[in-house]
Amino acid sequence: MPTTKVLVIDDNEAHAEGLAELLELSGYDAFYATSGQQGIDLALSHRVDAVLLDINLPDMSGYEVCRRLRTEQEIADLAIVFHTAATPTGVHHQADAFLTYPIEMSHICHVIQGCIARRKIGRTSAVSQ
Repeated sequence: MPTTKVLVIDDNEAHAEGLAELLELSGYDAFYATSGQQGIDLALSHRVDAVLLDINLPDMSGYEVCRRLRTEQEIADLAIVFHTAATPTGVHHQADAFLTYPIEMSHICHVIQGCIARRKIGRTSAVSQ
């Protein structure tokens, strides 16, 4: 069974690296990026299953990263989970979930797995129609 690939995109390198390490310990193949463009590039090159995406990035907003990822045909069905310390002002319609810190690591993993599963179900039903 292939390992689930998760990309963490966060402008705080220590936070991004720490989350990636915790995801690795939870059984994921995890990568991290500290800018929006770097994250988009890694998502494409590694064909990730999910992205844990911060809103505040140095080169573009997490919302813009989400929009761009959804336009990439090869990975348009990946799960996107926003994570932030701030209270969200609204839910971004292209994201699968929105988490605010503090968050238990087990909850992050549960949300990621649920979002990936829903995306796979959607892909299967779209193919069968």
